[in-house]
Amino acid sequence: MPAARTFIALLGAAALLGASGCSQPARGTDSLATGRARVLALVTDTLSVLPAGVHPSEPATGETPCKRTFLGYAIGNTGRHRVEAPILVAVDPKVDPRSALAPIEARWRALGFTIDRSDLSDARYPKIRARTPDGYDIVATALLKPTRQLNLYAASKCLRGS
Repeated sequence: MPAARTFIALLGAAALLGASGCSQPARGTDSLATGRARVLALVTDTLSVLPAGVHPSEPATGETPCKRTFLGYAIGNTGRHRVEAPILVAVDPKVDPRSALAPIEARWRALGFTIDRSDLSDARYPKIRARTPDGYDIVATALLKPTRQLNLYAASKCLRGS
């Protein structure tokens, strides 16, 4: 009887670990160079629809390593990298950064992106998110406090290469 209880306990522990499990971030098939060009194109295209009175910084990209997780904790690198392109956009004092979100959303819809408006009503950081048909993410956030500006951020899935 004790062997059966031990077996059941081990089986239960294995099921619990399997359910909470180890996860890896979504993988893309593009190279890092392709990903870098794609995120730059996403933010550059979005900058083209901004209203007057905004002043974007120069677009640039960076990479972050993709991590495996276990029970919510990072446990190691996957060997892949996510390409990111964050851009801060200064806004003139008389311009409301939220006014830039509507033309951005219209542009993204026209391009066939899947739009997430769930954070648009945030009083401090209203934002819209989108996913492109090829799996890239882009976010536009109106920063209202302490300074008024717009933040654009595009990111790839985890890509191969270094």
